[in-house]
Amino acid sequence: MFSADYKICHECGYVMEPCKVSETFRPYGREEIKINGIKAYRCIGCGEIIYSDKEVRKMESFVKGFCAGRKQIGKKQAE
Repeated sequence: MFSADYKICHECGYVMEPCKVSETFRPYGREEIKINGIKAYRCIGCGEIIYSDKEVRKMESFVKGFCAGRKQIGKKQAE
């Protein structure tokens, strides 16, 4: 999937393997936004999931962009 780099879980000390996950966000308590295919590491011992800084920035950017787009649509509908 990715390179053969593995990480060690900070919670339990087991190996964390690269994987792809989906996350659902609900910004401002409104509509749900589901993002699929996020690169992450999952612990084979306890299931802890971590993301790289790069993936976190991608998720934040996507959610912010979605919210900004929804605000623009709302303004146009109000006019």
